[in-house]
Amino acid sequence: MIKILNKAIVIGIVIIMLTVLSGCWDSVELNDRAIVTAVGIDINEEGELELTAQVINTVQVSTGPDQGEGGSSVVVHSITGRTVFEAIRALTKMITKKLYWEQNRIIVFSEKAARQGILPYVDFFMRDHEVRKRSWILVTDGQASEIIKAGSETANIPANDILDILDAQAATSEAAREDLYHLAIKLVSDTSCPVATHIGTHTHEEDDGGTEMAGEKKATILGTAAFRNDVFAGYLDNRESRGYHWITGDIKSGIIVVKSPAGDDADISIEIRKASTNLRPQLENGVVSMKLSIETEASVGDVGGELDLSSVDTYDQLARSCEIAIAEEINACLAKAQKEYGTDIFAFGELVHHYLPQEWKKIKDIWLSELYQDVAVELDITVNVIHSGLITKPIRK
Repeated sequence: MIKILNKAIVIGIVIIMLTVLSGCWDSVELNDRAIVTAVGIDINEEGELELTAQVINTVQVSTGPDQGEGGSSVVVHSITGRTVFEAIRALTKMITKKLYWEQNRIIVFSEKAARQGILPYVDFFMRDHEVRKRSWILVTDGQASEIIKAGSETANIPANDILDILDAQAATSEAAREDLYHLAIKLVSDTSCPVATHIGTHTHEEDDGGTEMAGEKKATILGTAAFRNDVFAGYLDNRESRGYHWITGDIKSGIIVVKSPAGDDADISIEIRKASTNLRPQLENGVVSMKLSIETEASVGDVGGELDLSSVDTYDQLARSCEIAIAEEINACLAKAQKEYGTDIFAFGELVHHYLPQEWKKIKDIWLSELYQDVAVELDITVNVIHSGLITKPIRK
């Protein structure tokens, strides 16, 4: 009798658990959500904040990219407000579904908005629990809304195309990337300044009969945007951006083009295979400087002209040319960010604070305003060109 009673109790408990746990009482179906994939911040002609959101059209996204009228995979909405939060709440009047921010990976600021300071916007995105903190931060010299509206050659969701382009930058190291979380940390730091990706659009002039339509705008990565505190300071081009990566130790890959040591003015492409960077502050006679040491392995990608790569001396000459090219990229970046913009995007201040804490206490209040621009950087660059691929003799002979 007791066994039967125990079995009845167990069965009753199981039935109750199945009833309670059979679903999420507050769940929202996918088709009932407005999934935000990218957002742009502009300042319009009236000086108002304009927010543009790219939202997945959940009804059409499974059928592929643009299927004609009403068949787009995404819908783009723009709305104005005095703050980001107010604009988002106003956006809910245009969209009947609940906004879902956890899939948003891209936040684009127009240069005009960035010049006024991005801290108020970052405050919202960091404060709101639904916003993904690993969203990439981008800056455009045009309208952020144009980036959000730009088409995609390869992806159903245009924002995913931008993400693919950002990932591809690792192969060139010609643009910096900063996510929301790390940008926010630098915004409140006394020892470093943030960067972001510089993005723009290009327009196809002709219809190629396939994915590219005449007049259609596509997103393209242009380099790096530098900030002084939370205010936009200026851009670094591709060459200067790679100089930034050399300094910060973020080089993944890339191509260095040098002139042939054969003297025939031919171009040689050298591929960066791996690199290590060591950056340390130095203090001498009360003056702070930086010592930057770089070691790089590289290989020959292609050879123009009649260069014979069977000689060890040829490899040494190519290595010396690469060292000069790397130094030029670094110095170009330092001249722009350090001298012209006065922004410590390299976190020199952080290194001084870490390695020379007593000195930092003396200079921290005047670091960015008086000292940083004149900090000398000593370069020690070593390149080893390790091989030339499958052939050593020029193929033209």
